[in-house]
Amino acid sequence: ENGDLKIQEHITVTFNEAKHGIYRSIPYQYQQSGQTIRTAISNISVANQKYTSYSESNNKIIKIGSPDLTLAAWTTLTYDISYKVAGWIRAYSGYQELYWNIIWNDREVPIQKSQFQINLPVPFTKDSQNRFAYFGEYGSRNILSTIQFQDSSIQGTEANGLKPHEWITIGLKFPANTFILPKINKTLEFLFTYIFYLVP
Repeated sequence: ENGDLKIQEHITVTFNEAKHGIYRSIPYQYQQSGQTIRTAISNISVANQKYTSYSESNNKIIKIGSPDLTLAAWTTLTYDISYKVAGWIRAYSGYQELYWNIIWNDREVPIQKSQFQINLPVPFTKDSQNRFAYFGEYGSRNILSTIQFQDSSIQGTEANGLKPHEWITIGLKFPANTFILPKINKTLEFLFTYIFYLVP
């Protein structure tokens, strides 16, 4: 379907106690502006790691790690995760929109540094009225440390870190009929880098 998101995540974790791995939770249904937004998560892959995935409470859960391998305290490990989010471009009166929580607020641990890059299949207007990128608690409009809007890509960094339950959200508006739903499959590519530092 058109408007699919191809997601690549690189999550670097430092464990403060012995663990087998991590859980990655990806919402596929939630409320936005009074509407129920639902999608499908597919093509899940985790490079060089054992993993399983299942659905729970409107989330796709990726359980990464092996019960036969225990990671010692203060081990640092990077997890490379990829997946597809189906049909995420939404059509409204006079425009189409991508509204995506790059980092969700369901974490109990801080993030030391976060970076993202979005590659678009079409040129993007850089008019400030047609895009935003914020971080912080729900409803916050804190500006990221750096954000660059180019013709067909967007890059951002939050170098000061995120507290538990803080998120990064981006919104992009496109002219009506930019994406011909659902006849043409144009995929947006996301590349995220997260650095977690787990502390007591």
